[in-house]
Formats: sequence, structure tokens, C-alpha cells
Amino acid sequence: MLPRIERGELFLVYLDSEPVSAFRILWEDRPFWGEREVGDSIYLHTFAVRRSKAGLGIGEAVIEKVVGMARERGLAKVRLDCFLSSANLIAFYERNGFVSVGTTSMKGKMMNLMERAI
Repeated sequence: MLPRIERGELFLVYLDSEPVSAFRILWEDRPFWGEREVGDSIYLHTFAVRRSKAGLGIGEAVIEKVVGMARERGLAKVRLDCFLSSANLIAFYERNGFVSVGTTSMKGKMMNLMERAI
């Protein structure tokens, strides 16, 4: 994990000195997005919030932080993927401005591709 942190790819979020969330960002993602990858997006990956801290707005704050990172670089979108079967997670992302734009299969699992315009 340390190399990913040093590369500015993996982030930990703390609340009162307790780690409550982690996320990873990528500046390109051809494995999931293929030809849709045109260099205009930031990719949110490996995003998790400690379940005991759910409902405190941590997830929403992380998304806004990633939106800000994209805006600073002049990017047009935030993109992510999640399991197509994760209805609650998809609904969370939709409440935070993301729309489903397609699906892909990775290692035999159907993934929902989502994006949010900046």
C-alpha cells in the first residue's frame, strides 16, 4: 500500500484520528473503460467507508474531494465501476450525481460503469 500512497494514488480518510475511509484514484483505466478512455476523466477505485461510520457523510465528502481533484486538472468527468448486482451501492452513486453508462465483464463478474460530469 505504501508505494500507492507515495504515488498519490491511494488515500486514507481520518475522522478524529481514526481511519474511516480509503480510496484510490487513477488517471486512466483502459482495462474497465476500453475505447471510452480518452484522457478526460479521473477514476475512483477501491472506495470504502467503515460501516460503523456510514451515514455521516464521509462517502459524499470523498466524492466531492475527487470531483475537486478532477476540476483542478481540467477534467470533464469522474468515473467508477461497481458490481452490477450492488443495487444499494449503485443507488448511493446515483444520489451523488453519477449515471450508469454501460457495463463490462471483469474476471467473470458483470460491472456497472458510472460517471459524473464535472
